Amino acid sequence: MAVTAIAFLLLYAAGVVLTFRAPAYGALTAILLYFLNPTQQWWSVYIPNIRYIFFINLALLTCFVFNYSRFRDNKFTQVPHFIWLIMMILLVLLSGQFAVDMFHHDLFVGRAIKIWIFVFVFFKVIDSQKFLDWAIGCYCAGAFYASYRAWEIGRRFGARLEVINLADGTDVNGVAVAVLISIPFLIFYVFWGQNKYLRLVSLGALAFNVNALVLFNSRGAFLGLVCSIIYMFYRLLREKQGKGIYLRIVAVVVLSVSVLLYMADDSFWERMQTIDHEQQDTEQHVSRVEFWMKSFDMLRDHPFGTGGGGYEALSSRYLPGKWLSRGSRAVHSTWFEVLVSFGFQGIFVYLLYWYFCFHELKVVRKYLLREESVNEFRFHQSIALEASLVAYMVPASFIGTFFVEYSYWVPMFIAVFYRIYYLQPLKLASSIKNGLKVG
Repeated sequence: MAVTAIAFLLLYAAGVVLTFRAPAYGALTAILLYFLNPTQQWWSVYIPNIRYIFFINLALLTCFVFNYSRFRDNKFTQVPHFIWLIMMILLVLLSGQFAVDMFHHDLFVGRAIKIWIFVFVFFKVIDSQKFLDWAIGCYCAGAFYASYRAWEIGRRFGARLEVINLADGTDVNGVAVAVLISIPFLIFYVFWGQNKYLRLVSLGALAFNVNALVLFNSRGAFLGLVCSIIYMFYRLLREKQGKGIYLRIVAVVVLSVSVLLYMADDSFWERMQTIDHEQQDTEQHVSRVEFWMKSFDMLRDHPFGTGGGGYEALSSRYLPGKWLSRGSRAVHSTWFEVLVSFGFQGIFVYLLYWYFCFHELKVVRKYLLREESVNEFRFHQSIALEASLVAYMVPASFIGTFFVEYSYWVPMFIAVFYRIYYLQPLKLASSIKNGLKVG
């Protein structure tokens, strides 16, 4: 049996057993499995052909239900962006009344419901700083594994590496975005890691992840990388917290540029030279903006939205035949995907959901600055979380990700971060104040 298969089985067994000790371990294992996608790996012939993700989620839900009293105080209604997510879920469920393709609508919504359940369970069971750090670490480790597989395979089948998939079947552009999301975290660990071993491991993972982006050759992901790093610099310069911040920023710039220049090959730069054509469909030579503009034609006839998969179902009626591929066409944008599927009310709620993700991190930073000794590690971690949001949102403008699992990971981390570093200290301070008044 392959060593990798043995290591996976030991990891999985440990995850299942530890889940019965603390449900958070089930959530951590599920994050890893999303990237490992065990049944699709070369070593899958050495392991039983079972639904690994299903069983770990089943163990997680079971342990969560039986230990619910432990997590009762972790109320997701106290997190602003979760309130907007709940409203979004209600709109999605109601949109079934207006769906133009019930089969695909039910398929998409069924997938999304599983994700949303996990989102709320994750928020409940990740109940400490330790588990939050481990959760982010598991995400980075999973992204590293996908990048390592990309390095192993290389460009054997053309200019783009397209044979790596995540557990939900995400294609190369989606895998690139999932890997990209981890890069701000890794940069954060390289410069603010709590020990030299974490910094060294993060630096190695960062090199592999950037190399994977080069192999994936995704222009949207490259735009996201550039924008997220620029945003990270902007926040660091604006906040100016900690010693030697300017030196660290220069080091980040030098490191990022050096790694990219070393990893990038001619094929990568040739594709990046067409970055201004990212909005153009390479097969039909049609601007993606034209796909997006057709959304408004659909909305005139379907003001309450078309339901999940509605754009694809209606594309043959609203788009010229030469624009279609196999009789349909995707909208190629998460924002327009939501707009067409759930109407103007849907995109309004969805944008507020993302706005409050940023707002909550700003609130946490303000609260941290009130302390006599600012927790620099957590302060800069909040900036890394923001940069990861940017890393997702930029490429999400060019692919549809609303029903994809990785689009919910960073908001989950933010919700837990907000609870641990703002809501809980605020509650504790209020209790102490009330106690003094009573005394």
